[in-house]
Amino acid sequence: MERAVPQHDLLNVLDSTVRSLWRLELQPRCEVGEGDEVEAFGNGAPLDPSRRQAAWHDLVRSWRARGVDLHRVRVHEDAPTLYQQWVRWTAAWNADAGESFRYVSRSAAITADPAFALPAEDYWFLDKERVLRMPFAPDGTPGDYVLTDEAGVVAEANGLWKVAFSVSAPESFSGIARQVVIQP
Repeated sequence: MERAVPQHDLLNVLDSTVRSLWRLELQPRCEVGEGDEVEAFGNGAPLDPSRRQAAWHDLVRSWRARGVDLHRVRVHEDAPTLYQQWVRWTAAWNADAGESFRYVSRSAAITADPAFALPAEDYWFLDKERVLRMPFAPDGTPGDYVLTDEAGVVAEANGLWKVAFSVSAPESFSGIARQVVIQP
């Protein structure tokens, strides 16, 4: 079955996870209200991401306390965009909350496995049983999310996840500078 998921309901859908929550991220940019933070990062005056992401970090900690396996694989451009550099930097705070991150460049992913066909959309893979597809417009604006448990889509997502996980490298976040500008 397939159903639309309004963006405001995303966290409720993710919170329905029992065992595993995996995210495959492929977008060179994402326009969800983070533009000022990305710009400040690019100008060398990064803002403290823990303030904006506090609710997310609380959710991550609750999922980990419930035993949910939580991973992200990010496929970045060969020369990462400013947005990709920023999300990699902010991921250190997410990792502190309990998320695990792996990274691979787009060309390395394709070279490592020529059969690896990168989809045009991001997705969350929930409990190896459901897929939340997240399409984005070329300008990084998210489209309508779709949640499905259709066997073919789930099998394809599982195969894609296995390849993405195997060709990516874990991020340790050692040496990540966490200097921030504190906003009042």
